[in-house]
Amino acid sequence: MRRLAHSNRLITSPAETLQSYQGEVLECHGSQALVQTALGLLTAGLATHVPGVEPGQRVVLHCTPDPPHQHALIVAAYPLKNAQSAPMLNYDAGSRTLKISATRLELSALDTVVLRCGEASIRLDVQGELCSQADRILSAALGSHRIEGASVEIN
Repeated sequence: MRRLAHSNRLITSPAETLQSYQGEVLECHGSQALVQTALGLLTAGLATHVPGVEPGQRVVLHCTPDPPHQHALIVAAYPLKNAQSAPMLNYDAGSRTLKISATRLELSALDTVVLRCGEASIRLDVQGELCSQADRILSAALGSHRIEGASVEIN
């Protein structure tokens, strides 16, 4: 097995096979996790389709067979007992609709976040500005509806 120059991709020889193991996550650090397996402690990366893992979570890893230079990849994670489920992503190719279901959804950007549909848009930027633009904007409330600011201009 060898690493490509300037890359983290692994090149495996045809004779080298990956082995699968189960383990339990002990610590998480970004896209890396410390996992207890039958082989002992392994540091494993997360496959791109695994959204994240938490300590105590059971996982399935694929490992290279060479212990001194062993590389491990978490390819599946079992749900935690008594925990909220992970965000659900559902793409309907027929309607070209992506549905995201989560307890809380947070979008972050280094500079600007834009939500757009047709000519309507909402833009948030790093300077703290929120701009909403549309042909028609409806703002309604069943309870009180407050507008606050150092100055409020209407028309």
